[in-house]
Amino acid sequence: VHGFNDYFFQEEMAERFAAEGYRFYAVDLRKYGRSILPNQKMNNVRSMDEYFADLDTALSIMRSEGCTRILLSGHSTGGLTVS
Repeated sequence: VHGFNDYFFQEEMAERFAAEGYRFYAVDLRKYGRSILPNQKMNNVRSMDEYFADLDTALSIMRSEGCTRILLSGHSTGGLTVS
């Protein structure tokens, strides 16, 4: 999960996870990157609770695709978000 100003993931990190046998999922949290909707202010989130739905959806997708052991990784404020 990305931090405040890095709403993208490094291709090299994804390749390394995949090379080690892990599935890699990158999540654009709401109001960042490709997730910004018209009339939204970028990064304008007033409570960390707003991200719970994003993480719950990502986890549901992972489980539906057969993931039984999941490691969440976050950079910067993404570490706070996944915590």
